Amino acid sequence: MSILSLIGIIYMAFSIVLIPGDLFFHLGSVIFDPIYEWSGTLGMISSIPYVIYLIIMGIFDNNIMDKAAIVSVGFLIILCLFGFICLYVYYSTCKKNSNNVKKAKKALKSLVNSDEYKQIVSENNRLRKNNEFMAEQWHQAWFEWVCSTYHSSKEAESEYEKEFMNDLGKQIQKTDFNESIKKNKK
Repeated sequence: MSILSLIGIIYMAFSIVLIPGDLFFHLGSVIFDPIYEWSGTLGMISSIPYVIYLIIMGIFDNNIMDKAAIVSVGFLIILCLFGFICLYVYYSTCKKNSNNVKKAKKALKSLVNSDEYKQIVSENNRLRKNNEFMAEQWHQAWFEWVCSTYHSSKEAESEYEKEFMNDLGKQIQKTDFNESIKKNKK
């Protein structure tokens, strides 16, 4: 990304030098022709602001004294300066971020190699073993509690069933006994 930013900065700087150079000193073709012949498409792409300038000058018949031509060329130069400044700020931000990332990586690497980090890692491993042991004990106690609760509920359930059956049996016996007494009376 920084290479593209650098190319953009060079592009804008070339445009800023080429336009006033041709405007005031008629050096545009002197600078432009060898670059265009040497670089081909790259030269054509880098010369877009200069070509726009030539079109503006063609519209106003090379009369730089025309107010519209001055405004147009001034606007084009300001636009090139603005692009140069924006790309320079972007490039410097990318470079600063890259340097910050490199510093952070170095700091992390030095932290990993430090004795303090090794001590913290060993203490965490020791605490993890203790915590795993306590967790295992807790799970075992919980399992025993669940089993005892289940068995006590089964015992209570079976006692309730026994009482219920005894009560039911007594009621049946009373009913049978009462019916047999009634039958005998008749």
